[in-house]
Amino acid sequence: MEPDRNGMLASLKYSIAAILLWLVGAIFAGGAQEFTNRSDPATLVVLKIDSRRDADGRTTYRPVLALDGVGSDSYAGNIWSHPAKHKVGDVVPGRYDPDSGEMRSDEMLDDASWIGRFAKILAILVGIEALALLFGYPEHLLPIRVNRRRRRYYGLSLRDPY
Repeated sequence: MEPDRNGMLASLKYSIAAILLWLVGAIFAGGAQEFTNRSDPATLVVLKIDSRRDADGRTTYRPVLALDGVGSDSYAGNIWSHPAKHKVGDVVPGRYDPDSGEMRSDEMLDDASWIGRFAKILAILVGIEALALLFGYPEHLLPIRVNRRRRRYYGLSLRDPY
């Protein structure tokens, strides 16, 4: 099977999606690894939980952390999650960067690493699909589709087998 012009354009579209997914994965996994490399292990206490509503009305949370047993400054950070990862008063293992004062629990770091790995695996799969398209495989048979149709949800979707 030789690709036609539409197959080549579809392959380009999937290649760009794969590259973008890989970059997202590298940002999440790399950021978590970089913080782990420059920080020290610490025991953290959750002082309070901040909450906010996003545009869809969903509540997201972030812990305000401090070093356990030390009269240190608190740190809220910019990582919001749903549901809340910790409860007020929890003593959790984590990491502390003395230069910046940044603190993250191990669970928050694990989540960022997991998201990064998942995005990279998805990037590899979409890249394989880009190669399949380049060799003439029909786009409508791919299990992961990059949609460009006007719908409520844009982006990647799994193909409905029925």
